[in-house]
Amino acid sequence: MSGNFQNRRLRNYLLLVREFRTQQLWDKAVQTLEQALEEFSENPVLIIVLADTYFKMGSQVHAQQTLRELVRVAPENGYLNYLIARSAARSGKTELADRYYRSALRKGTARKLVLQSYISFLLKQKNAERALQELEMYKRRLQYQGWFTLLLADVLVAAGKKVQALRLLNRAMKRSFRKDVFLRYLQIKYLVDEQEPLVTYHFLRKQMPRLPDLEEADLRELHIKYLIHRQNWKEAEKSIISYIHLTPDKLHWTRRLLDLKEATGYWDEFEEIAVKYFLGNPSDFDVAHRLEQFLINRFRLPDWFELLRKTFVRHPVDPAFFRYLRLFYQKRDWLQNSHLSLESYLAQVAVLQVEAPDNRISGWQKIPRYVLEYLVFYLNFTNRLLSPEELFGKIVQVQDGNPRLLPFDENDLKQVYPQWVFAIHFYFVFKKAVQVRLMFHPDLFHQYGVGVVLKFPRQLLAIDVSPLLRHNSDFGQEWFKLVNMKILRWPPNYRPKQTLNGFRYFNEQDIQPIFSLIKSQVPAK
Repeated sequence: MSGNFQNRRLRNYLLLVREFRTQQLWDKAVQTLEQALEEFSENPVLIIVLADTYFKMGSQVHAQQTLRELVRVAPENGYLNYLIARSAARSGKTELADRYYRSALRKGTARKLVLQSYISFLLKQKNAERALQELEMYKRRLQYQGWFTLLLADVLVAAGKKVQALRLLNRAMKRSFRKDVFLRYLQIKYLVDEQEPLVTYHFLRKQMPRLPDLEEADLRELHIKYLIHRQNWKEAEKSIISYIHLTPDKLHWTRRLLDLKEATGYWDEFEEIAVKYFLGNPSDFDVAHRLEQFLINRFRLPDWFELLRKTFVRHPVDPAFFRYLRLFYQKRDWLQNSHLSLESYLAQVAVLQVEAPDNRISGWQKIPRYVLEYLVFYLNFTNRLLSPEELFGKIVQVQDGNPRLLPFDENDLKQVYPQWVFAIHFYFVFKKAVQVRLMFHPDLFHQYGVGVVLKFPRQLLAIDVSPLLRHNSDFGQEWFKLVNMKILRWPPNYRPKQTLNGFRYFNEQDIQPIFSLIKSQVPAK
């Protein structure tokens, strides 16, 4: 009974995550998965979904960290090989990607997903013959499945065997009518027939009563593909613009208009449409990536930063921040030598929370996670520290329409959502009034193996401080040695209690000797 209950709990978590992912609510999906992992620790399925979610968010750093955790938990998992292969393919490591794709196929896990991804990878490498050989190995077992038929047809077209692709799809339609197979047949027919097409948009509309599964949207898509193939750019643009105004799926047709501008080389118009689209839909990572590459290839990285900054105003809790953070990681050398001021960006990100149109700020607990992650990154990236006033002086609390400065108080720390990663300059006075700068970062606590204990009214909280100790020129090195040698030697057979929010609390009775050691051995100024 207990096992059935746990299975239901796990299934409910996964259903909730799937709903969030469908709606592109990536932050909520990640939080739900982290909560599920606290209940079902080291569950390979949850770790796999978490890594895949990070991939879809565009956060390669987080995804690779999750994959390393999965290697430790389930080294023989076939889906793990697929995720590693996909990560390697996106990083340009083709040999590594090929090896892990083949390993995933041998294990037989999620064969449809892995095979589709592997064939797509081979086609991007202009290796259609190799892709055809791979599919021939599975043809006998999978030839009657619709998805395999479509995949094989695409590979045949890429290999220049369009007539064979048409025959393959024609045989499939004789067995059973499938809308996707029929549309692919017509699409390839356009590529083969260089004279007047046998099937046009208006002709298809007459066939709709005979083909009940065929929808108006399918015909529009097919019509646009035909016009683009015939290089009838003006008619294609005219049709797409009319569909944008006439159909509810405006986002899809806007993306098709971007495809058209990119194909025709009208880059000024491409940029204008892409910028407008991105500001309204920053979660569309396909368009975001294309716009990012367009600007960076033209040495316009500052313009891309400015666009990302504007998205914070319109979408203050949008996962587009992860692209922003990734750019800082990738371009840190460029940033160090540029005229851009990291401090000014830090202040801008903070101020944007006040400029948010729906006034979401109502205290520390309402500061979005990406702002706090940015501060963590900033403090690790720079070699100097800012005062609390510099960091948070411009973050205000909006009440009754009148902004006021948010007081910096120890009590505010208790209001912050505990699962967030956050960085705050907090001054804690030890013996002889030594001021120690602390950075709160629970996720790094065990990674660095360095911490300090803060005494709160009801509990003691262990916090990682090593990044700041390394940057603190006053007494960093001596203090670092002291912390490394003595502070983290916990009492024998004692393990910290873990709570659901991720913090680690310690019984004051057990930890009091260590707390006394800190106060007695911190060097005086």
